Amino acid sequence: MDWGDAKNTYAGNASNPGVMTDIVARVGGPSKPAKAQADVMLRINSGHVVLDNSWLWRADHVEGGGLTKHGENPCQVAAIINGDDVVTYGLKAEHCLTDLVQWNGDRGHAFFFQSEFPYDVTQDN
Repeated sequence: MDWGDAKNTYAGNASNPGVMTDIVARVGGPSKPAKAQADVMLRINSGHVVLDNSWLWRADHVEGGGLTKHGENPCQVAAIINGDDVVTYGLKAEHCLTDLVQWNGDRGHAFFFQSEFPYDVTQDN
């Protein structure tokens, strides 16, 4: 999901911020075989955005309790924040293969950040 245009970034408006609420993204599952993949689940390219309650999850298991192995359900990054003055409340990012979050904007704030590293990362993936 992209909020804003990466080529024409919008500085936003502090008195009228953009608001994203209850964002859930899942890469993979619930059963095998799943060919799901994504480079990035959420990218914010605008300033003055409020992200309230998000769960960005690369599936680490499937129905019945089987674990994800060998980089299945690939997703590189849960969230990339490119905008300035972005505020997050309850940002949850789990199991991505490179970075959980890349925060490139300035003057941002995160209130409650929960993360889990992937169980299946190797030097090969």
